[in-house]
Amino acid sequence: MNSLQLISGYARQAVAAITLVSLLSFGIAAQNIDPQQQGKRYGDAGFVGESINLNVVNADIRDILNYITEQYGINFVIDRSVTAVPVTINVSDVPWNLALDSVLRSQNLGVQVNGPILRIADSKVLAAEGEIIRQQMDNRLDGAPLVTEFIRLNYARAKDGLARGTSSSGRTTTTDVSFDGSPSRPAGLPNLEATSGTGEGLLPIIQRRLSRRGSIEVDGRSNSLIITDVRENIEAVKQLVAILDQPEPQVEIEARIVVATRSFSRDIGVQLSGMVFGPRGSGAQGGTLDGAVSGNPFPATLPTQGPDGSLLSRIPNTVIGLTTGVFGTAQISALISAGEQKGQAKIIATPRVTTLNNRKAKIESKTQIPIQTIQPSAGGG
Repeated sequence: MNSLQLISGYARQAVAAITLVSLLSFGIAAQNIDPQQQGKRYGDAGFVGESINLNVVNADIRDILNYITEQYGINFVIDRSVTAVPVTINVSDVPWNLALDSVLRSQNLGVQVNGPILRIADSKVLAAEGEIIRQQMDNRLDGAPLVTEFIRLNYARAKDGLARGTSSSGRTTTTDVSFDGSPSRPAGLPNLEATSGTGEGLLPIIQRRLSRRGSIEVDGRSNSLIITDVRENIEAVKQLVAILDQPEPQVEIEARIVVATRSFSRDIGVQLSGMVFGPRGSGAQGGTLDGAVSGNPFPATLPTQGPDGSLLSRIPNTVIGLTTGVFGTAQISALISAGEQKGQAKIIATPRVTTLNNRKAKIESKTQIPIQTIQPSAGGG
């Protein structure tokens, strides 16, 4: 921890050594650098400097900068717009970079980071220089030749991005397709459809990174982007697409629509309770079905165990065999199969839907019912 005390009447003489009519004292403690700060410097995200104590009255801001340079090895370049500004500050045990930022803001000064060099200048000077640099960059881009690149998207949907994004300067071509690309299903079968999420999409993200001469055209049939801009922006967009055009996690949801008797509904609840808590209420998950239960239990008619000791030998091979929750869905399939064998239950549909991450899925079941109508004859007889 470093400390500096300067008490002066704001007197600076043009001599080789700085003369301050005051008390000047500072102590230097061992500098312990946090391992997380290794390799970081002022201007990097998350940078926190060492602690410093400052207690100065009417001291020249340039003296404070020189003190920071001596203690922390910071390279300052002081612009000619910075004059002899008197500063009064009293801080204790704060990071030196926070103290520096506070002092600069209080005097309407700014800092420009150029690698290991910090340039201190008036905020208006830095703002004017930044505007000049932006204007020069725009002029350079206006004079650069335009190129056109075709980027095919593997996972992201160009059409979805267009629907949610802002309008592009080029023409747009899209092709309407269903969610899964399949034709409409016949009546009587579940219609599985997933609606698109509320994300922004890839297209508006790319548009914000193009120059004012750049444009995007979308071909929905090939799911491709046709981008026209200067070469350096094209390369930046290709790198961005390579990062963002990734497959989204998918989830498959399968349901069973079962018509069952009241006794089956009651007994399956008892059986599932036995699986959760075990025969003695031990809370074992996926336990056996040999415990004492009330009602009309199924153990005598359950399918026999397979070679691996499971109940899957007489159950159809289906995704619902995955284990979820506090008990396996394979056990549920076993109970339903046992109910079908006893005539107490019947599976009438097994709808299944696959959807992407953060996208809502919907299952619809439709049935056509013919209705006979009578049309009057043309003669009215």
